[in-house]
Parts: sequence; C-alpha cells; structure tokens
Amino acid sequence: MLKKTKYMAIVDKSRDLQLEDVKGIISHVNEYTYLGVRITKDGNHEPEMNDGINRGRAAITKLNSILWDRDVTVM
Repeated sequence: MLKKTKYMAIVDKSRDLQLEDVKGIISHVNEYTYLGVRITKDGNHEPEMNDGINRGRAAITKLNSILWDRDVTVM
C-alpha cells in the first residue's frame, strides 16, 4: 500500500484509485496545499486568501501602534 501518495481532483465525484500493476491504492483527499496555498475539492482557495489578508491586517495594526506612538522620540 502506498502511504504517501494522494491526489485531489476538482470534480463532483472522486474515489480512491486502485493500481493495476502494483498492489496499492492512491487515496483521494478533499483539500491540498499547492505552493503554500490550500485548495479545496471544489477549487475554492478563498479561505486561505482571507487568512492571509487577516494576518496582514494584524501586522499593519501592530506596526501602526509602533510608528504612530507619540511617546517615542526619533533621533
């Protein structure tokens, strides 16, 4: 049995693949990470994009509190 090999297809019906030459199964997964982006079975990657946007907003908020702090003196 192949433990590391898995696949994802962006279709309505997917199933595990039975190999003919080698006794093994290639498992189907519902989401896959490709080049650091999580993609779901229906081809949607918006949740991953929204997570990145929210992390960026949090970083900007932290930077703004440092950059616009009136008590800090700049030399």
